[in-house]
Amino acid sequence: MTRMLCGALLLFASVTVAQQQRFPPYSPPPYVTPPPAPSEAQNPGQQMPPEMAAPQTPTSAGIARQIQQKLDTEPILKAANLRVAVDDSSVTLTGVVDNEQENQIALAIAASYAGKRNIVDHIKIRS
Repeated sequence: MTRMLCGALLLFASVTVAQQQRFPPYSPPPYVTPPPAPSEAQNPGQQMPPEMAAPQTPTSAGIARQIQQKLDTEPILKAANLRVAVDDSSVTLTGVVDNEQENQIALAIAASYAGKRNIVDHIKIRS
């Protein structure tokens, strides 16, 4: 009888400990939700600070300068003679390269700066 009572007590203690480990007590998160951002209705006429203003889109001349600089500094295109012309709708590459790989690299460089402009390939490959 004593063994049964000790066994039942041991079983009850095991179940109680197991339940406590499975369900830890609730505690709220250690942070506080920040207040909502002020809306236009709360602050009419207030403008965005200058450091938060939307970035300006680069001009065609700026894009041409960036592409030309990258083409001039690319080691693989060292022997190539390439020029760039940019307008509002296209980026035109002209010049001469040694092989198709150089041509593809030049086109990829132009595409990385072109945005929505079309790439026009007038590059000649030396034979």
